Formats: sequence, C-alpha cells, structure tokens
Amino acid sequence: MSHDDNLFSRFWRQLRFDVPRMRTHATSRRRVGIVFLTVLFLILVFSAIYGPFALFEYKFGGGAVGIAFVVIMYALAFGLRRGFKNSGNTIALGISTAPAPSLRQAIFNQRLILATIINRAAFEIAQQSRNPLNLETGIARAAMLDRLRAESLWETLPTPLRECLAAPEGSWTKEGVGKALLHLDAIAVLNWMLNPQVELASMRTASSDGRDTLRLALLKPDPIAEPNFLRTETELQAQHDPAVIYLKRLTNELIKRGVANGELEMTLEEHACAYMAYAASIGEAEFVAEDLPLGGVLVSEAPTEDILHLRGVAAVRLVTLQALHDALFTKQTVALQEMILSLASPARTAAAPIPAW
Repeated sequence: MSHDDNLFSRFWRQLRFDVPRMRTHATSRRRVGIVFLTVLFLILVFSAIYGPFALFEYKFGGGAVGIAFVVIMYALAFGLRRGFKNSGNTIALGISTAPAPSLRQAIFNQRLILATIINRAAFEIAQQSRNPLNLETGIARAAMLDRLRAESLWETLPTPLRECLAAPEGSWTKEGVGKALLHLDAIAVLNWMLNPQVELASMRTASSDGRDTLRLALLKPDPIAEPNFLRTETELQAQHDPAVIYLKRLTNELIKRGVANGELEMTLEEHACAYMAYAASIGEAEFVAEDLPLGGVLVSEAPTEDILHLRGVAAVRLVTLQALHDALFTKQTVALQEMILSLASPARTAAAPIPAW
C-alpha cells in the first residue's frame, strides 16, 4: 500500500475502489462522478492559465519574456504541488473545513456505533425477560444516545439508524434483535483489528465472552496505548481464509439436510481432505481428514441449530473482514458503514412489541 497521500493518489484509490462497485452501489457512482468532474475542472483551470502562455511561445518564439513566463509557470506549478502535498487529510471529495479523522479513529467510531446497536438489542431482550432490568423507561436508551452525542457521532448517523436507536423500548422486532446480536462477532473482529492484545476466536467455536467483547468496544480507548495500531492486510487474509472454508462446509451440510437451498460446493466435497489439511496448517482446526471440527464434534454430527448459528457468524465475519480490507485500501470506512446501516431497516416495526422469547 502506497504511503503517497496527495490529491491524485487519493483520486486513483477512490476510482479503483468505486468503479467495480458502480453497478450495485449508488454512492460509488456519485463518488466516481465527483472525481471525474474534479479532474475535468482542474484540466480547465490549467488550460485557462497555461494555454495563453503556450500560444505565446508558439506564435512569437518567446525570448526573454517567454523565459519569464516559463519561470512563472513552474513557480505556479510548484506552489500548487506543495499545496496539494501539505494539505494532508483535509482534502476530501466534498466541501469540509474540518480535518477527516484518521483511519483508526474512523474504525473506532464505527465500532462504537455498532456496539451501541448491539447493546440496545441486548437491553431489549433483558426488558422482555422474566426479570426485566429495574430501570425507568428511557434511561438506558438516553445514556446510549448521550454517549454517541458526546463523541460527535449522533448527527453523522443516517435517519433510519437514528430512528431505530431513539425508538421506545419494546419496539424492536425479534428479527431485528436477532440480526443485531449476530453481529457481536463483527465487534470481536473490530476489537482484534484495533488492539494487538486481543485474539480472534477460532471459527471452530466462534465463541467469546459477549459481555467482555461488548464492554471493550464501549470503553473509551487509552490515548497512549498503541495510538496508531491497525492489523495488516496479511493478518486480515489469514482470518479470511478459514472463515471461507467454514462457511462453505456449513452451507454444504445445511443443503444436505434440506435446511438450505442451493447447490453443493463440489470442490469442497471432492477434496475435503485437502481443505481439512489446509485448515490444520494455519492452526484453525486439528486435522480430521473427513470433516471440520465444530465445538466438540464434527460438522456432520453437530445439531442443525448450531450449524445455522455458526454459518451466520462466518458470514458476518467475512463481511467485516472484507469491509476492513476495503478500509485499508481506500482509507475510508464506507463498506463498514453500509454493513451497520443494514441493521437499521428491519430492527423495529411501528407498533409491534417484540414477541415473547
């Protein structure tokens, strides 16, 4: 990944990220349009400034006056180049007077937003349980929203997400609560991304202490502890590969049991031993030639409920890892924001409390 961060390098990274996504992402189409309009504007500006100089040189051969003009041209070009180079992260594809946050801070902000959503989902379950929390209605919700406001994040949220978080207790659907809680593994991945002391749970268990995972995401970071740390692309890839293997194997098993629709991944079926050996070689699973381990049993022996849950976890992990890979490549968290926004849509209904658990 290049460390050159001038305006044109940013444009190039932006195009490499957004052009393949233009067909399915309206935001990518808008950003590509902005890049091309900006480049066209710069071409017109330079043509307006240097066009007359070039014409003068062509018509009259320059002489002393021509040399003076050339010197002025180079001085202007050098000044513009220094301006672009020294502007740092204040140059963006939009009009903004505030510097953009660092990539680490941007990922931290998205983690806090996602943790707030999951915390709210857990609170919904607690309120609907036989022993609800003894809190006045709205107190916990107000505390969650106050934290987002204190971090200057509330106003950055899209309207659907703000409405979801501000909705009264009991207004979230069971589907919305379940989808939010499934993304606890995304919090685990983000904790691992930001903290060198955090280990990511193996896909064979995909289980970690949910309370500790969420608590770490909601705590304010120590400003002097690893202020610039982020996992590398190589580390992301090392986590991506076993998640793909497990997702394919679990999906195959659900198709065989008639629980999921689709076609079997025949490569995995025909070369199971090679896949298991690969999983063992990266420390993801002990070598069991005929199948992958899941908890204390093999996938083929595991209860369907466990397989369904772990397949969801594997899918969330893959989406999160891909979003972080995109963030390292583009220095933006667009894909991560899109993943989080997807949790807002089905999370509540107008007047229907969540069903009994």
